[in-house]
Order: sequence, then C-alpha cells, then structure tokens
Amino acid sequence: MRRMNEIKKFLLPAAAMFIFSGCTEEFLSDTEVMGNTTIVGRMAEKSQTRTCIGSDGTSDVSIYWSPADSIGVYGERSKNVLFVNRNTVASAEGQFVGYLSSSAPLYAYYPYSKENAGADYTSLKGNLPLVQYFDMSTGSLQGDYKVGVPQNSQSEDGAYVFDFEHLFSLLEFEINATGTALEGDRLERITLTLPDGRQAGGEFTFDASTKNVVWGTAPANANVMDMVWTDKPALTNGSQYKGYITCAPVIRSGDEIKVTILSEKYEATFTRTAKIDFAANACYTLPLTLANYTEITDGTGLTPRAGISSFKFEVANNAGKILGTKLVACELTNGVTTTTSPVTEEVLNIGEDNTISGCIPYLYDFNLVPTFDVAEGVKVTVNGVEQKSGVTAQNFSKPVTYTVTSGTESRDYTVTVTNTGLPVVIVNQSASIAGGTWKTWAETGLQIRSKDSDWPEDDYISVYNADGTVNVDNKACGLRLRGNSSQSYPKKPFAIKMVKKAAMLDMPEHKRWVLLANWMDRTMLRNRVVFEMAHQLEENNGGQLAWNPHGRNVELIYNGIHVGNYLLAEQIKIDGDRLNINDAYEDVIEDNPAAVPADCGYLLEFDDYYDENCRFLTSNLHLPCMLKDDVPWEDGSAFRSYVEDKVNGVDKALKPGLFEGDADYPAAAAILDIPSLIDWWFVHELAMNGEYRHPKSVYMYIDGKDGKLCAGPVWDFDYQTFPNPDGINSISREFGGSYASLSYDASSMSKWLCSNYSFDERWTGVTEPAHDDKPYMWYPLLLQHEEFKAAVKAQWLVSYPKLQQVVASIRAFAEENRVSDSYNYAMWPLLDGRRTAELSPYVIDFSGDEKMTWNEAIDSMVKFYQNRLETMNALITNGSF
Repeated sequence: MRRMNEIKKFLLPAAAMFIFSGCTEEFLSDTEVMGNTTIVGRMAEKSQTRTCIGSDGTSDVSIYWSPADSIGVYGERSKNVLFVNRNTVASAEGQFVGYLSSSAPLYAYYPYSKENAGADYTSLKGNLPLVQYFDMSTGSLQGDYKVGVPQNSQSEDGAYVFDFEHLFSLLEFEINATGTALEGDRLERITLTLPDGRQAGGEFTFDASTKNVVWGTAPANANVMDMVWTDKPALTNGSQYKGYITCAPVIRSGDEIKVTILSEKYEATFTRTAKIDFAANACYTLPLTLANYTEITDGTGLTPRAGISSFKFEVANNAGKILGTKLVACELTNGVTTTTSPVTEEVLNIGEDNTISGCIPYLYDFNLVPTFDVAEGVKVTVNGVEQKSGVTAQNFSKPVTYTVTSGTESRDYTVTVTNTGLPVVIVNQSASIAGGTWKTWAETGLQIRSKDSDWPEDDYISVYNADGTVNVDNKACGLRLRGNSSQSYPKKPFAIKMVKKAAMLDMPEHKRWVLLANWMDRTMLRNRVVFEMAHQLEENNGGQLAWNPHGRNVELIYNGIHVGNYLLAEQIKIDGDRLNINDAYEDVIEDNPAAVPADCGYLLEFDDYYDENCRFLTSNLHLPCMLKDDVPWEDGSAFRSYVEDKVNGVDKALKPGLFEGDADYPAAAAILDIPSLIDWWFVHELAMNGEYRHPKSVYMYIDGKDGKLCAGPVWDFDYQTFPNPDGINSISREFGGSYASLSYDASSMSKWLCSNYSFDERWTGVTEPAHDDKPYMWYPLLLQHEEFKAAVKAQWLVSYPKLQQVVASIRAFAEENRVSDSYNYAMWPLLDGRRTAELSPYVIDFSGDEKMTWNEAIDSMVKFYQNRLETMNALITNGSF
C-alpha cells in the first residue's frame, strides 16, 4: 500500500500555483536605475512571485522578485523598455522603474532581453534550456518566463499594477534515498524522458498579450530534460532534497515518463505514468522516496557508475605519513587556545571536472595508500594496474590518473595531492635530559627541554624538500628551548645542535641551527626579509656587512605533531661558513697556548638580558656587552682587558654632554668599522626596529686581523618592526591601554628612531643595565659629527638601490608562504580581541598588522617598506640627521 500511495501522488499538482525564474543578467547601480514610470509586479493568483527559491514555512513554494530583476515593457509608442526592480530585498511585489515615452504601459514580460530590441510584443524571443542547473544553497533557477498586463489605471501613488503569469510549468522534485544504495552518495542530476515527439524546451517566440507560445525547430532529444545539482548534496539518512526545473506544459495524463537519478556511484532508473495534464502557471511535485520503488530496492533499476564518491588517506594505512594528531584553535571561556585533536583520515575534495585534490600541509612522503569508495562491481586502475581501496599504494608526488570503469561507462579522475609547497622538518625528541628541566608545551601536550638543559645527542632530525626528496636523513642532534621573551609565547622556538655538521636546504653545513616560531609576526616573514636586506648590503654584494644569517620557512613536525610554519635559520656563530673570524679557542688558543688577545676574534652581543658568563657594562653609557663565546675572563685577564678596552674606547671617545671632556670622533673612528656600522644602521632604521635603543640583540664583533669593532650580524626582527600606526593605535585602544612603547604617528614615521635618544645621569656606579634608557648604542653621538654624516650620505648612494630590490623578495617570500599561512594561522591565532589576559604579561609592542588577513598584512609590509625607504632617502639626501 505504501508503494501504491506514492504512485498515486506522482505528478499530481501541488497546492501552490507558482513558477520560478532565473536571476536577471542586467544589473544596474542605484545611480543608473531611474525612470518616470513605476510598475508593481505581482502574481495573478496569490501575489507571490519571485526569481529565486526560499521557504515561507509552509508546504507551498514561495516565489519572490529578487533585487535588480528586470522586465521588458511595451507602451503605445515604446518597445522593449528596460525596467529594473528597485527593491533591495526579495519581495512578493516588485517595484520596477523605467522610462516610457508619454504613454501608459500595456504589456510586460520577464526576463528582459536585449535580443528583443525592436521586436513587437506579439513575437518576443525566448529559450527554455533542456539542461538546467540548481543549487540548494542559493535556490537560483533557469528558464522561467512570465508575461504581465495592467489590472487598472495608475494607482494613487502613480504606479501601475501588473499581474504576471508563467508561460511554463514548474516541477518540484523531493528525493529521499534513505535505506537504498544511494544513501550517503552525492546527488548529481535527475533526467526526465518524455514520450517521443514532445518538446520540453528549446527556442520559441511568445505573445505578451495572449501568452501564446510558438516553438521553433525542435533540438535533438527535445523530449529529455536534465536538472543538475551544482552543489552535489550528499544523500544523508532521513533527509529530503528538493530541486526545481521549468518545463513546457506538454505532459499529458497517461504519459509514460522515464525518471533517471544519477549519483556519483549509481544510475537509478524507473518509469512512471502521469496522472494529470500539465498546465502553464502551475507547480507540480514529484515525490521520489526511493525506498518505495522496487526497481531501486531489488537492484534491477540500478547500474553502477564509473564514479568515485570519496577519496581519502586513512592514518591506519599510512603510518608515520598521515599524522594522527593535529593542532586546532579552540574558543574557551577565557579566550582562544590551541589544543591537540585526534585525526583518523585526510579527506580529499572531488570536483565537478573529475578532479580529486587536497592539501596535506605537512606531507613529506608521497607514497600513500588511498581509501576510495566506488559502487560494487566497478573496476579501478592506474596505468592498467588494478587498484584496491586501502591496499594499493601510489606515489602522489605528481598527479595520478585513476580510471574507473563500469559496464556502461569509463571515467578518468586526476588525483592531485599537495603540501604547502614548503620543506618539511621532522624532529623526534628522546626522553633523555640532563642539567635542566622539562617544560610543558601546553598547546601541544608535549614535554620539551628548558633552555638551560645540557645538549643531548639522541634526538633526530630529518629535512625533506617540498617535493618529498630527502635533504637531511635522520641525523642525530639535540633539541631544547631558545629565546628570552619568545619562549613564553604559545608557539615555542627551538635551538638545534647537531652531533655532526650537516648542511640544510642549501645552507652550508654546521652544527648549530634554530627554529624560529615567529609567533608575534603576522607575516611570518619579518626576520627573513631583514636577513635579505642585510644580504643586499654584504661585502660579497658590494656592501659593508660581513655575514648575516640565512633561513627558510618550513613546516615543522615535532614528535608526530604538525606545529606549523617555522623559520629554519643559521644560528649566529663564528665559523668559516658563517661569521668568518678567528674563534678565540678553536682557531687560536687550542693550537697556540701562547696566543695574545689580538690574535683572536670575538663575537659580542649587546643585550639588556645580560645573561652570558663573560659580560661587562661600558664605562660611560653602561651598555650591556657580552661575549657569545667564552674566553679566559677572570679579573686581570689580558683577553678581558683587550675586549673591555676596545669597547670602552668608543664609549669614552663619544662623550655625551653630561660627561666631562670633548668628544673625539677620530679616536672612535679608529676603533669602529664605520662602514659596517652605517649599513647595519640602515637595516635597523629601515625596518624601524627600535630594540637597539635599550639595547637587545645587537651583535658586533672584533676581528683579530685588524682589531676593528664591526657591526653585525643582524638578528631578532619578529615583532615591533614594519609598523602600521593605524593598526597599532586601534589594537592599543581595544586592549584598553598603550601597548606601543614607541609613539607611532605621522611624525614618528618621518624621522629617525634614534632621534628619541636620552642619557640618564643616574648611571654613576650602576652594575646592571638600565632597561628604561634610550642610548640607541652610539648612533646619536656619531650623528653629531660631520665626518660620520658625510660617510652616511656617501654610503647611501650605494646601499639605496640594493635595498630597493627587497620589495620583490617580500612578494616572492609571501607567495611561497601563502598556503602555509592558512594552516598556521588556524593553529596559532594571534589577536582576535579575546587573548587580552594571556598577552598582557609579556607583550609590550605590536606591529599593527596582528588582526589583518594575510593579504592585508603583506600589503601593509610592502607599503611600509617602500614609504620608509623613500623617507630615509629624503632624510639622508637632505642631510636631515
């Protein structure tokens, strides 16, 4: 009885007598749409007419006009005049406005067409597509034509009321696949095959006064109509899917109609008899509960299709390649945090054009076993070799073509699997620890070694190029935390010490490397861009800096968890392939115990963390100076005296006004390598890295060959740099206070950072760095001397064109990291207005791009760089120091 009830309902008219129409192709702006005549368009039966689908909460189909719908209007002396709906929302009555030549409107039709220019209202042209497309999310339809005539003279407000009727029938499909082979499959199309000789669509002419339709020459298969679901909805259990198609009213009672439903896996076919004659201006419902049809349940009407309905990589079948844990950002009561989530599979997207694609951001081994879903009896091959779901592996480093064959058809699918396009670094940390403590990395659930831990030798690192080829093959190393304030951020930075030297990603071999998290850097590129600025000014490029670190953005997998985008970079070290000076111990003292201090090279860092073993405060400015490599440093040591005398010699020669005596620039210039100081200063001022004011991460070195105190390498530009003042001020206001220690406004962007310097008279007898001072190293004092300013102007002529080239590098780096950003930012959200409590303990400054999209942040960086470069060019050229 259930089946009989369904049959009785088949092709009976629905209660709603409304037809849909497709959205107009004519869209005019508010300033363009004007007129002297208004037509109120409504439906003849119930004043419900529209051009896209929606629901009014009843079983009826509600129909409304859409904004910018257009109609063609005829008057006594006007032909095919464009009228456009002025309503801004979908509405039951359209307010159409246009120009008529001093006559009342007589006839109207929808949709307006330029093709009917000059045509009489009795012979308008149209085309009813035999293949129509429908998307459940938008409800847009094709092929609806309406004609309207006025129902009265002008109304009180001067508008003419037109009742519109539809020329054709509307068919509403209601598909439910629960309990059938199609359940869970993706719906592609439904096809209606009418009796031979019937014309369901094609080109036609119509009369706007009589609604008479005259069909043109019938196209091939004019009795076959297709409705394609562009969104391919999945036929889930218990759900019903509606679709709509416009059809010529040519179906008659007793017609045998073949219904074909195509899903990705099956072709389901059955035949039913129409119980009523179709009429224009009516909607007919076709209930298709597939479990009620014997042809579907017994399989006689089912044909397996050559289709793949799902394609994925399961963790269980791809151990060590597809990760079972991922980081996700979760919104909690007190803000956003990051946590781990179990993963069982990576699912690829199946496209309309038989493409299957997906990005697995960390993928480094492309030899994978896919799991795919096809109909029973369908054969799947690659290059003629049969493929078994969940069993047969393929190399997906290049697109792979899967050929799917059923008894009636064959289809090729091109499967493309990508990563973010970045190299992948895999580190595996052992359980050993000595001399330090384990720290909990809360966001990942991992235990990691503290910065003060001894170096283990039983961790391992592998590096893969983006194409999956091996760059570093499972080399022994040690891993531990690095950084100062940055190690307190959610995304942790790491230091690496190789057991044996290794080259990485075209960077020369060495033992010491770093993985910079760049968490406070929305672009993830600031350090790398500044490295590139410095490279442009290196000696081998005609500049005055000796060596600066290189780095590559990579995807990092830490103990089986993908933790995002990191910068794998060279750590600043004395070495023939890095800062090429004589290492005091390794190059000199070990081989010659009688060596004198002038034989050695010394790497210095000026940093108010002041946490190295060998350290001192300079005599006048009390700059915190530290040696990065230990040397004999006991009191009275000749090595200690040599370094202190060298640095203090500058301090004493460049006396600020609060000290007695006159400044002696020649004495300072005899100690300082002025050209390297100038190029180093260009880099910091260009990036507006104000951290050299206290100072932090200011590296200098003494090369034993000539004893000069040289500037470089550059380091630590991940935040407070490349500022966007509007963004900084906006975030500062949002957080309820000033988070920018530098006052960024139009004035600050047009002057030197070091013009903010100050010298504190409280320095007498101090033993620790004064964190609130602003000496900006020796630059404000150097800039008081004409000799130094002249050297700056001369050197700028060489440096400026080299720095202009960096804009292209910023864009290139951005493209390289574009895909990675979408995954990294999803794991490590920066600022969204909900991290106040978490950020306030350790965030001092912002760069102003923290809430921008990726494109906005990159554009902000480029704009800042170009503006700052030209500002500096003007300042230097004009001698404004």
